[in-house]
Amino acid sequence: MLPRMTMPGPDHDILCSRELPEPRIQRTIGLVRSSTHSISSTAQLFIDLLLEQWGNAR
Repeated sequence: MLPRMTMPGPDHDILCSRELPEPRIQRTIGLVRSSTHSISSTAQLFIDLLLEQWGNAR
């Protein structure tokens, strides 16, 4: 079993994903950034991706 985010995409020739039955597992994650250092553009893209995917999830 792998987390869904590790899957290459729905049109992969070999791998597929399946939803697991209840109980559904949830995690809370957080981001910590330094106020004295800037982040790379790659790190900002990653943060943007996380917020786009789960920014409004509660």
